[in-house]
Amino acid sequence: MPQIMTSCLECSRRGRFTLIPRGRSRCDAHGGANFWRKDPRIPPLPNDWGKIRRDYLQRHPRCEVPGCLRLATTVDHRLARAFGGTHGEANLRSLCPSHAAEKDAADRAEGRRRKRGAS
Repeated sequence: MPQIMTSCLECSRRGRFTLIPRGRSRCDAHGGANFWRKDPRIPPLPNDWGKIRRDYLQRHPRCEVPGCLRLATTVDHRLARAFGGTHGEANLRSLCPSHAAEKDAADRAEGRRRKRGAS
């Protein structure tokens, strides 16, 4: 069966037509699979992250913050990957959207603190 192809978004904006496999948005020249990686120091998610996330949410469908009963939509790394956190089950937890936003803000603040060199 032939592979379905599409065009690179960045090439299209520049009036060129570069074919790439369906499911990707950019060719290798424009970031390819790593386009969304904002910080090269943060290790990439494993190839099976989608399965890990889906399986974890099936086992832990509710937010794991004590007292919260909302449905979880995010699998969060307790210790952020940017700070050396792993993908092991002990470092994961399910979070509802509001607690995920709080955790993301706390991680950003911690990143700024570490960048300044404060302890």
